[in-house]
Amino acid sequence: TTKKLWLCLYFPSLALVASIAEFATADAAPVVVIDQQSGLSVVIAATSAARAAGIFPGMALNAALALCPELKICQRDVRAEQVWLKTLAQWALIFTPVVSCVEQGLLLEVRGSLKLFGGLAALLERIRKGLKARGCVAQMAYAPTPRAALWIAAVHEPGSPVSGCTTSTSLRSLLAALPLHCLGWPEKTQQKMQRMGLRQIGDCLRLPRDGFARRIGHSYLAELDQAAGRAPDLPAAYQPPLRFQARLDLSLDTIETGPVIQLCQALLAQLGAFMRQRQQGVRKLQFDLLHHRQAATPVVIAARELQQRVNYFFELLCLRLDQLALDSPVTAVRLRASLQECLGADDGRLTLFPDAGRNNLEHD
Repeated sequence: TTKKLWLCLYFPSLALVASIAEFATADAAPVVVIDQQSGLSVVIAATSAARAAGIFPGMALNAALALCPELKICQRDVRAEQVWLKTLAQWALIFTPVVSCVEQGLLLEVRGSLKLFGGLAALLERIRKGLKARGCVAQMAYAPTPRAALWIAAVHEPGSPVSGCTTSTSLRSLLAALPLHCLGWPEKTQQKMQRMGLRQIGDCLRLPRDGFARRIGHSYLAELDQAAGRAPDLPAAYQPPLRFQARLDLSLDTIETGPVIQLCQALLAQLGAFMRQRQQGVRKLQFDLLHHRQAATPVVIAARELQQRVNYFFELLCLRLDQLALDSPVTAVRLRASLQECLGADDGRLTLFPDAGRNNLEHD
């Protein structure tokens, strides 16, 4: 085995999920997401109904409209895709502290997590269930290198068993059988490779290295080396935000502290999950009691030492609210807190993955 094992969660429908949120039943309607390529509007994703009409990614928009005049069209929203991926990256931190966002998926380094979660099969099942609970479908694959895991996942058949390998000796043969389209290289580059008689990655690996670099490009040779483990490949790690902010609205405005306390308790539960995922704590947090047409009422809670126990803050909050006279009805509550420093491994209150066996890890 190798020192690292990378799991790729590849989302072939990322552009659809992120760009057409207004279509609640998008798969039942012919919808496409388009992007500009060389000055042309090109389909980059299509719903099942659109594909049934003969539309496929890579098709020019005019051709798609000729096939399906009632086609609904959405412009690609790259920012929404990034937000969507970061939300999932945040969730994936419960499985491993090393998560990276790539263009159409996530990469998780899971070698150190296998024992904790009962082995690779159990971990994959846990992740699959977590994705399903979030309404996500991913093509999953694993390999000793991140780029290989990404390429394998890109051609994985949805619904089939998760594919991959755990050793460097089996990696080369697995890579060799992959088709060129998994590389994600420009269409012109792939057409040039096909004219050279190249059909699979194995064909590329058998070519003289100097000749491949000269005819195809040094950067593409470097990617092959990274996938095969001959060159280092360390994707940028996702850095979770160190500031927490959340808001909950009351169903009815009130000057009673009871409903306000319930909202505060729910917000503290969210903060607790936020801190556990990062193995960090806070010394001070602020509740803002929001009103109509007037400034919020701040309630600041501070501790002498770094805390991760939200019950500690809740007890202090209850004491403060008992002494607080509300002049105006409260409409909502906002909680803000900054995570100041990392709690040490010798802190007895924490483990690397607290409550790893509990179902609540399947929630944000």
